[in-house]
Amino acid sequence: MVNSKVVLIVDEDKINRNVLAKILKDEYTIILAQNGTEALKILKTNYKRIAAIIIDLEMKTMDGYELLKEIHEASDYSKIPIIASNHLGSEEQEEKALMLGAHDFIVKPYNAQIIKRRIANTIELMDAVKVVNLVIKDDLTPLHNKQYFMTETREVFIDRADEEFDVICLDIDQFKMVNDSYGMATGDKVLYKAGELIAAAFGEDSICARFTADKFFITLNHQSLSYTTVIEKLTNDLNKYVSKIGVKNKIKICCGVYYIHDKTIPIAAMCDRAELATENIKGKYGQVIAFYEDEIRQQMHNTLAITNMMEFALKNEEFQIFYQPKYELASECVAGAEALVRWKNYELGFMSPGSFIPLFERNGFITQLDMFVWETVCKDMSEWISKGNKPFAVSMNVSRADIYNPNLVKVLCDLSDKYKLDRKFLHLEITESAYTDSPEQIIKIVTQLRAKGFPIEMDDFGSGYSSLNMLAEIPIDVLKLDMGFVRNELQKPNGKGILGFVISLAKWLNLAVVAEGVETPEQIRILNSMECNYVQGFYFAKPLCKEDFFALMGEGKVKEMYLTSSSVTSIDRNQIAITKATGERKGIMLVVDDIEISRKIIIDLFHNEYDIAEAVDGQQAWEYIQENFENISVIMMDLLMPIMDGYQLLKLIRQDDRTKDIPVVVTSLGEEASEERALAIGADDFVSKPYNMTVLKHRVSNVLINSRIKRIEREHQQNKLALEAELAVNKDVLTGLYTRKVIESKVNDFFADKADGEAVFLMLDLDNFKEVNDTYGHIKGDETLKKVSDILASSFRDEDVICRMGGDEFSVFIPHLIERNSLEAKLNRLCECLDFMVESIRITCSIGACVSPEYGQDYQTLYNNADMALLTSKRFGKNQFQIYNGQSVLPSFVFYRNIDCLLDEFTDAIFVIAKDTYEMLYINKNACELFNVEKRNCIGKKCFENFHQKNEICVHCISNDEISEEQFLEAPFIIKGQSYILKIKLINWSGVPARVHYIQRELPYFEKSLPDSDDDSSIKK
Repeated sequence: MVNSKVVLIVDEDKINRNVLAKILKDEYTIILAQNGTEALKILKTNYKRIAAIIIDLEMKTMDGYELLKEIHEASDYSKIPIIASNHLGSEEQEEKALMLGAHDFIVKPYNAQIIKRRIANTIELMDAVKVVNLVIKDDLTPLHNKQYFMTETREVFIDRADEEFDVICLDIDQFKMVNDSYGMATGDKVLYKAGELIAAAFGEDSICARFTADKFFITLNHQSLSYTTVIEKLTNDLNKYVSKIGVKNKIKICCGVYYIHDKTIPIAAMCDRAELATENIKGKYGQVIAFYEDEIRQQMHNTLAITNMMEFALKNEEFQIFYQPKYELASECVAGAEALVRWKNYELGFMSPGSFIPLFERNGFITQLDMFVWETVCKDMSEWISKGNKPFAVSMNVSRADIYNPNLVKVLCDLSDKYKLDRKFLHLEITESAYTDSPEQIIKIVTQLRAKGFPIEMDDFGSGYSSLNMLAEIPIDVLKLDMGFVRNELQKPNGKGILGFVISLAKWLNLAVVAEGVETPEQIRILNSMECNYVQGFYFAKPLCKEDFFALMGEGKVKEMYLTSSSVTSIDRNQIAITKATGERKGIMLVVDDIEISRKIIIDLFHNEYDIAEAVDGQQAWEYIQENFENISVIMMDLLMPIMDGYQLLKLIRQDDRTKDIPVVVTSLGEEASEERALAIGADDFVSKPYNMTVLKHRVSNVLINSRIKRIEREHQQNKLALEAELAVNKDVLTGLYTRKVIESKVNDFFADKADGEAVFLMLDLDNFKEVNDTYGHIKGDETLKKVSDILASSFRDEDVICRMGGDEFSVFIPHLIERNSLEAKLNRLCECLDFMVESIRITCSIGACVSPEYGQDYQTLYNNADMALLTSKRFGKNQFQIYNGQSVLPSFVFYRNIDCLLDEFTDAIFVIAKDTYEMLYINKNACELFNVEKRNCIGKKCFENFHQKNEICVHCISNDEISEEQFLEAPFIIKGQSYILKIKLINWSGVPARVHYIQRELPYFEKSLPDSDDDSSIKK
């Protein structure tokens, strides 16, 4: 018969492999591997067949711990249940195995029935988990599915009726573009990673599920604070991942929140409302979170109405083109226009562009509308020229969706050819936000359009995340400043400097500048003083229909819009550009600024004295600094940069010992708050933009002089500290005791001089110390450790070596012999001295001792044996000591721990001895009291030595032949004049054949006149 389930056994001991195989062969198909390396090879080709793995922890070629780690990190077979095995294991071994992914732990020698049951239970449990996961888990991501979300959310509402909750909908905007551009497999990777990040972001108390495609829902306790930070981090982390796997698209996560006021409405309705909130912000630049309100529902109804009307409106010419004139500021003559679309509905009248343009961008109808606008503008201009008029520049919008149209360049070229228009008059507007979303695609398309003769305008500059590096990276001809940006900056006290700086940089690149939204004479005056080229806005003219615009142009105050654009080549973001010094070289100046123009100004000023290294962001700069910090003389750093800004980079520089002393001059727009913050973090000086060359050179010179003075002072201080450190290197900083390195050296030196030297080595561990740290904090914990060190110092002689090993562990080396009785008395006194209260917590001490030369003549042996004795003492409870006697019979920790706590609660006296050797394996506290013995002195010794101080088996003892595993043998028992019943049975005690003895209390039907034995106890069968 072929067994369906396969078990992989990994053990380098051939006998152990064969024993396990024989035990399991009837229930399972067995595959054998003699080490971890061989096991991994088997798993790579057979992991789908394998139901469980048994791994021996101690193997020479890739041990069990390393194999556990490898399996746990491998996604294909990390879910296979693993049972770790070892010889009589310690708690540390078991804990380490479980932490590395083992599901259970078994101890050698093997018990066949236990092995079978453990493996069966483990496989059944994992099979059950798989079934449950199929029911409640999403089939793609690590989150739950929709059905489980609905059921669990309802149950949570019932169980926690007094609490308030939110339902959140997360939607990855434009996710379809990832699938279309990179394939479904890549899209699935992105969704899986999104699920992982969502689960981590919202925590275990939330219910997270994926409903469909890229829609995720979360139920969690109502948050009074904003979700903005969570969503921003979630978006940033997901974008880092998609960039890592080669996806160029930027991911935007839209978040809709429904604050639940009525828990009785259907869960599906709650999810719909959260989703409505999400839909309300999709496609809206800069807005990522929306809360459901009744207005949203009305907006969605309006959206549906507009969607139903748009096709009809386009066919019936409800859309009309208006032209807003652009004026040359110097002459106040018309220099062109921007084509704007308006919708005049037969029922509703004129509709605001804000009510339909964002919707069309989301639903894709914008591409049809744009084509209508382009053709209408070309037709109007052709009509104007045909009447003998000179052509004029008209700018037309190219929407974000158009950029991904593979026929875009051909469509525009065909239109210009159809109407016989010179393309230099057909300006194409690309929005700033389109660039920030898809820079590579934008650059590719814009380059092709510009090569065909179409001038390019960047529209809405300043409306979102404005990177001045766009001016260097995109081949544009005109920079259009967003009307909101212009108005806001002109109202700020320092805004004029920022606006002037942007205009001056654009002019430095020979770009024409158009300021939108100009409405007042004061705005005109200021923009004129900044040498802004062109303006448009209600101050001169509102948008005009074709007829009115043609009439305005016919008045004759018209000038052609001249373009003198050039391009600046940006450095490669993947490498540092180096400009070599032309004069006597003083070192390297690192310039960190994402604005090409700013870097060029600094290069022109300092390239005679320094090799100039250029970095475009903080991350690129930090990588260069780590490799070249010894050669960098000064760093010039802008504050506002992508990826890693100047504040973050400055913190890294000042926190790293290798780089903390490099002089740093911060450059940014002149805001006092920015300057104060930079200086507080550690900048040496601050220079405002736009640069004053004299000030810039003077500040750099001063910073370098101050740096040299500080270096001299620092070297003097370092020499002083080095001397102090040399004196303190051998002492623990907190307690003043010796360090581990010192005691190791002193112990080994002692035995190098006296090979058979007599000494005692102690290991001490504080009981309950962690509770002090957790309850009262580390300051109280440190006070406790100091008190312990003082007690130890007063308890030993000057020649004794006292050491803090680390944490709450101490050791003492006594370089002379102490008699057994005296040693026990000393250890007992030490336990008493180290028994004190810290607030409400009792601190005690467990001690292990090892005597030399009997049990060690070097540090490592003494340490290991004393540590074993310490472990043994802890098994008997807190505030105990144990002296190493050459053997340590320790049952499996997990088994012993559970049995010990359980049997100590029995009213009967119980003890367990090895069947063949009569060594004591266990004794409970009642048995200790009955025979007047101490538990720590019994384990490992023979029972007749413990109870009767004899060297051979008692004559009245019941022999093994008379005892069975099936039932207890009962016999009367007299001790100290009292009557008891003794019950004896054979058992398996953690893999060891043993006899268990139950001594029950006095029974009324026994004769109390039965004589005591000579040793005050007797057994009558």
